[in-house]
Amino acid sequence: MSLITPRTLSGFRDYLPAVMLAREEVLRRAREVYRSYGFTPIDTPACESLDVLLGKGGDESDKLVYRVLSARGDKAEMGLRFDLTVPFARFSAQYINELGTPFKRYAMGPVWRGERPGQGRYREFWQCDFDTIGTTSNAADIETALVINDLFTAIGFDKFEIRINNRKLLNGVLNENGLGQEVAPILRAVDKLPKVGPETVKQELIGVRRELVAPFVAKLQELLNQVPIPANLEQIKQIHRSILEPLTQELISAGAAHVTSELPSILLQLLGKSWKARIRQDSSNDSEITEIRSQILREQGPSALTLSDQHVAIAKRKAYQQLDNWAAGELANRMTGVGLSPNQADAVLEFVSLAGTNTELLGTLLDRYGENNLVREGVRDLLQLIEVTAKARVPEERIKIDLSIARGLDYYTGTIYETFLTDLPGIGSVCSGGRYDNLASKYTKQVLPGVGASLGVDRLIAAMEELKHPLLTGQTTPAQVLIVNFDATRLGDYQRIARALRAACVNVEVYPDTTKKIGTQFAYAEKRGFKLAVVAGPAEFEQGVWKVKDLAKREEAAVPEAELVERIKQQV
Repeated sequence: MSLITPRTLSGFRDYLPAVMLAREEVLRRAREVYRSYGFTPIDTPACESLDVLLGKGGDESDKLVYRVLSARGDKAEMGLRFDLTVPFARFSAQYINELGTPFKRYAMGPVWRGERPGQGRYREFWQCDFDTIGTTSNAADIETALVINDLFTAIGFDKFEIRINNRKLLNGVLNENGLGQEVAPILRAVDKLPKVGPETVKQELIGVRRELVAPFVAKLQELLNQVPIPANLEQIKQIHRSILEPLTQELISAGAAHVTSELPSILLQLLGKSWKARIRQDSSNDSEITEIRSQILREQGPSALTLSDQHVAIAKRKAYQQLDNWAAGELANRMTGVGLSPNQADAVLEFVSLAGTNTELLGTLLDRYGENNLVREGVRDLLQLIEVTAKARVPEERIKIDLSIARGLDYYTGTIYETFLTDLPGIGSVCSGGRYDNLASKYTKQVLPGVGASLGVDRLIAAMEELKHPLLTGQTTPAQVLIVNFDATRLGDYQRIARALRAACVNVEVYPDTTKKIGTQFAYAEKRGFKLAVVAGPAEFEQGVWKVKDLAKREEAAVPEAELVERIKQQV
């Protein structure tokens, strides 16, 4: 039997000891910060019912949910949680009478999202959440910013920025422009601004609504599949003109005239890309025939081994239809959007692009939109947050209003937060969250407003690796001391001293093999990252001393056994 190649799936990662030790330390420090604010721990299952998971993160989040098949494999009724907030909403609705309000919780655990992997972006990753539910007070929102600040300070960062916004601001501006019903898709588009830039976001904002695109693409695919296989690019141009022009008129009639002017050139580009790859001067000598043979053999079995011209024609037609469908589908992706007019899209982008100091931005918002109640509420909330965090001695430069921060998940309703590392902003937000006054409404009629944030542990660890953070020391053992074990008759003494050190809260390892030479054991100690090595042989036992070697300083001292534990405690 052949060996299976050991490998890690795309979007997943293994943690070797050095990084795992750093991750455990990050979690330990996060736990201490959360507890210092009175947050209490809970946990929820990795799997939830699909009716719990779907529909709260928005359409885009629903696409990321990993479905779990039943044992029979015929139906998916469960899914892996894609964050810790939605399960917490279910948990809160289920136990709120027992918990009481306000209730402050923290939770740590893995979540799963079926998204495209990238730098610091995984399909399985750990979140480290804290939330307060049962209050609409802005005091809880302010405390959330304070916790984030203390969290990153505790982990060892001093250069980071907590960018804040308030959904009320954008909601108010959208209402002013008659877009109150399009809040969710607009926010999802704006949330992509740092990644794709304003031009791409504008194209999504003015793109054709999905319900108009679907029948357009279906008709386009049907017509493309009926036309002859083209012999050259000129025939492609003729085909696209005859097919696309009448369909484009339908879009114009439906109110999407502003995006139709580019459709012919886009479709021509896509069809050219797909068809040009298959137009050949002499297909009889083409490697394509070999692929067609293989395809028919796979589909029809050995009985189709002798290919007729008809078989080839059928296979080629199928291949072209697949390419046509790809081109039409790609066109649909480029066309689909929110459905705003260009002027409406410009108004949205103008708002989210406003810049300045916190004071300047709040003043600009009141000057331009001060008549709107939602805008005034959002400004009031942010102003209080800035004032209180300043009095709590959070450095002023760490709190920054950023109107482009939109948070794509549909359940945020008030202040929102994203945290960026100053030295590595490109990795994205490493701690995000916000207020979600309506999150639990799917599970209970009781109103359970809440606010909180989530530390993206794996993304943070990836950033720490790139920045060579001090927590990543290279040490691959949690033990500080190695007791060299080279005399089997003295194993009891080695273990006796090890127990005494552990009782004094010193992590210690006795080398697990008495047959290895001292040099080998010292090499092991240095490779693993032990701070001290302790050695005692016949001469030392006779004198009642132990040799303590500082592996970094290359210094060695003989220490009386009575003083050994205290001396080692001082050195580690």
